[in-house]
Amino acid sequence: MGRIVDGLKRAIKNMTGVQVDGRTKGEVLEDYNVKTTVIPLTISVVDASGAVTGATVALKEGSVVGSGTAVNAGSDGSYSVKLGEYNYSITKVGYTTATGKISVTASDITKGSRIVTVTLVTNV
Repeated sequence: MGRIVDGLKRAIKNMTGVQVDGRTKGEVLEDYNVKTTVIPLTISVVDASGAVTGATVALKEGSVVGSGTAVNAGSDGSYSVKLGEYNYSITKVGYTTATGKISVTASDITKGSRIVTVTLVTNV
């Protein structure tokens, strides 16, 4: 069974570029599915009074704030993301810019979505 599993891992890596883990065929395929499934990520922007409209949200791939490939929002305002690290910057006149990181986990993939709430602070 070991050679078959190792061959499956190599085949997936060669065909898709995705490095997978697992000790059985089922574990390998489950790991591949988790790493390649796309889910919606919704970023809700609020302040002390409630929802904030008109904020500019920039979401990028990677854990370094301000760098990485941009992820564009869909028509419904959510972002299509996979397992991994993302960073955001949220701006709106009258508020301090909010930056941070979001980790999309296997649990999020299993749930089928991720919702993050970011609270803006007014400029004093």
